Amino acid sequence: MIFVGRKVSKSLFFNPKDRIQVLVYGQYTRLYSIGNSDGVHYVIPFDSDTKLKVPGGYGLYRIGGLLKLIDLKKDKEILKRTFSVGISSYVSYILYPRKSTIYYSNNKVERNQGLPSLFTFFWEQSNISFFDKIYLGLRFLGKKPSDFTEIDIKTQIINEDKVFLDAVFSKMFIGYFYQRKFRDEQKSIQLLFQNNYQTAVFLSNLIEGNGIRVNDISQKKDGDNCEVIESTQNHFSETALSLSQFFNCPLKQGEPEISDIILYLGEIEKKWEVNK
Repeated sequence: MIFVGRKVSKSLFFNPKDRIQVLVYGQYTRLYSIGNSDGVHYVIPFDSDTKLKVPGGYGLYRIGGLLKLIDLKKDKEILKRTFSVGISSYVSYILYPRKSTIYYSNNKVERNQGLPSLFTFFWEQSNISFFDKIYLGLRFLGKKPSDFTEIDIKTQIINEDKVFLDAVFSKMFIGYFYQRKFRDEQKSIQLLFQNNYQTAVFLSNLIEGNGIRVNDISQKKDGDNCEVIESTQNHFSETALSLSQFFNCPLKQGEPEISDIILYLGEIEKKWEVNK
């Protein structure tokens, strides 16, 4: 009972977010953004033939082929990293089919999509905990597709490939996925990288897309551990906690000099490496 109580206390039931991004990956991939505080909901449809930048040094990759890449690399977090970098915001909750399949564009399927149900959250594979599945299933319960404002992604044909223009998307929709609590805390972040400045820039955009201000990007060669460091006497801020949870980096007390919080990428830099 104690174990169950701890799981419940750490779930979304007791730690609700202002805005939640849920990716439903498949033949017709949709990214839902649920506004808990403002009641404004978005859905972003993604065509299977569109190519996105895939962190980890994989370059451009067709959305419909990502499950095969996941199977090949044995890395289930590829979807989370890819779509988070793509929309410049935390995409923490992922649903995807149990069977590894290569998808291609299918307009007939795209026209007949409903919202994910509670059953969907328990049937599909995911990175979502048991109680968070219940919470998210209930958040979709009673909603209609018309309750979600559709956001069209911007693409361009480059060398005969349909490529998602992430930089254009970020500029057009900056502020759409902000978390109010991060804006209220007004914490500043110093982002420290080891080798790849471009990756740090992409992650800076991702962090700022949630309403967190990055005021410095610097290189630090020594040390290999990913860490979130904050000066605190009582408890860590919601901003620091979110960075720790999303990037799976331990929280530590320290004395940041030019910001409120330091995010040192360390060993996760390679996983988030983004090629232009």
